[in-house]
Amino acid sequence: MLLKKTSAILAVSILLLASCTKLTGPKTIMDSGDQTSSVETTSPAIPAESTEIKELAYSEFDTETEQNLQNITTSYKPTAVQVAFLDWNTIYTYCYGYAEKYSRRAVTDDTKYRIASLSKLITAMVFMAAQDRGLVDDETDISEYFGEPCYNPLYKNIAITPSMLMTHLSSVASEIHYILRKGLLSSGRFYLSTEPGKTYSYSNTGYGTLSCLLERVTQQPFPDLAEAYLFDPMQIDAAYTWDRLDDGTDIGALYGESGGMTVNTVRSIRTDPLGMGLRISYGNLLISAKDYVKLLGLLMYDGRDFNGKQILSSYAVNEMLERRFTQNMFGVAYGSQIQTNVIEGTTVYVHTGSANGMFSAFVFDPKAKKAAVVLSTGEGRRMNPDNEIYSLCLDLITEAWGQNS
Repeated sequence: MLLKKTSAILAVSILLLASCTKLTGPKTIMDSGDQTSSVETTSPAIPAESTEIKELAYSEFDTETEQNLQNITTSYKPTAVQVAFLDWNTIYTYCYGYAEKYSRRAVTDDTKYRIASLSKLITAMVFMAAQDRGLVDDETDISEYFGEPCYNPLYKNIAITPSMLMTHLSSVASEIHYILRKGLLSSGRFYLSTEPGKTYSYSNTGYGTLSCLLERVTQQPFPDLAEAYLFDPMQIDAAYTWDRLDDGTDIGALYGESGGMTVNTVRSIRTDPLGMGLRISYGNLLISAKDYVKLLGLLMYDGRDFNGKQILSSYAVNEMLERRFTQNMFGVAYGSQIQTNVIEGTTVYVHTGSANGMFSAFVFDPKAKKAAVVLSTGEGRRMNPDNEIYSLCLDLITEAWGQNS
């Protein structure tokens, strides 16, 4: 997928590494292959655990689980569902319904959907991959990257960091659709009245700011960075805009609860100037459940894929899984929440997404090496009040989790 662009990004990364002087302290970073090299950054490397990675396998759910998934799905009457469940090195998949119901095109394991806010975890991975290369640091004032003052005018002396953006602690308002022009990052209209670092307030725009930061630093479009750092090395067909997919013919349409189509093909081609578009990264990722669960595997195997290739450093994975804040009964990590009331007796990482008729969720347990992803459309916004996961997604995840137990 876009090998020339990948090579260009790697070249830019090397040049930026050579000129990077503000970060201090040893850290292990990734290069374009399987090897690691040392550069000066802010945090020490954490050695990877010696967990053996076996070759990835695919399987159908057992007969009983398959039937139960079917019964759950039909009881809700969605237009389409994808389920992928990763148990150590085996991915189990289940599909239901139509990717495009008027032509009766069936959903397959490879159908890509615009997954809404599940995109945020992958955006956080892209940032941490850039940090592995010494290009950025999650605890540095974002003013240093944008080259202008960036602060909430009510709290001018409090630095806003990428860590705050990734945990919704930045006080950046959620739905800012301006182009990120000079001065906006110190404007009162960009922020809430809450103190940065002290109050959780979910912010789509915070993640848009994160991808703008990466574009300013690398001078490369954010979708190119995602491909170079994650999708291409893992041979995953996914993209933040439909025109970058290898197979752009198998995209799932999105439907409302009444059955009417909300989005036919997600043809959102980027037009914003480099480093100024706030919408591209927080909800626009197109991917299948099967491929998304492979990306979750990076957080279970110390940043390695199922071929043993180091995609993220072990340090980056530990950073992403660390509890940064506690909001009510949930812990907050980079791109996910930490919950104890989803899978009985288990602490898991969770995120949901909803937009234009897509209702999605992931749950993963890095210790048990299990992860489940559900993408659904054409069903209503019913939600479990105990954990704020959409009811259809939660019921399917709970059933899939019981496979092999």
